[in-house]
Amino acid sequence: MTWPWGLGTSSSTKKYVKDLRPLGCPGRQPTGLKSVVSLLFEKSPAGDEMRIILFCITMVLLAGWGVIVGNKTKTHILQTATTVAIEA
Repeated sequence: MTWPWGLGTSSSTKKYVKDLRPLGCPGRQPTGLKSVVSLLFEKSPAGDEMRIILFCITMVLLAGWGVIVGNKTKTHILQTATTVAIEA
């Protein structure tokens, strides 16, 4: 039974910063890029969310690339058209 506001009870938890188990230990979580890749291939709601986030990031990068390349192409076409109009 838990008393409200922790009156008359005490609890302590210890948070470990380092995992001291060997690298090949089955319970040890992967870190860094390996953890992100393992999450992408996981068949759970968390894996679904990671795949959707990756898809959205890819779409934003493609749109940004299209805007940058499109502006360069449009500028080149306008410069060419202006040069042709002046020469004519």
